[in-house]
Amino acid sequence: MWKCSRCGTENDDSYDYCIVCGVEKNAPPVAQSQGTQTQQSSSQPPELPKQEAQVQQPPMPPEQTPQPQAQPQSQMPPPAPTKLLRMAVIQSPNSELIGKTIDFDLTLFSIISIGRNPENLLQFPDQSISRRHALIEFKDDKLFIKDLQSTNGTFIFKNGYFEKLETEAEINPGDVIKFGEGTVVRIIG
Repeated sequence: MWKCSRCGTENDDSYDYCIVCGVEKNAPPVAQSQGTQTQQSSSQPPELPKQEAQVQQPPMPPEQTPQPQAQPQSQMPPPAPTKLLRMAVIQSPNSELIGKTIDFDLTLFSIISIGRNPENLLQFPDQSISRRHALIEFKDDKLFIKDLQSTNGTFIFKNGYFEKLETEAEINPGDVIKFGEGTVVRIIG
């Protein structure tokens, strides 16, 4: 068992992330007071002074000194920042999945299909999940979940219990979602 550095929850050693708040197993403790800086670990090697790290080049004769050339302006826009969807599996009929995280780059996959069928981007081996169960879509910088008329439903934890999703709903980090009867995930980010 290991204790979460953020919320104090006891987690099984096989879990890589806290089942309550999603913090990584070996994450450093969260600072308790503001204004204090965390010190670097002594296990990291010290940085070399810049003078020692630079390689000395012999000076070139004036006739061979390369002249700086104007760089052409780049016509390509800067790359878009990567938006990542992270989910932690809290409950599953497959015990090997509990505590695992699932990451999707939303710049590559703006729609994530969820279900039991291997053709889905996110496949759960749970007989209570339909072959094509639900979709998570990233649009207008927001995440939405939609049930695809699944047999056993999709639920969002609100007000102390799981509410059945009737239409599309916005989801945010911290939300807990249940697919079918036995698979529960938490949106981490």
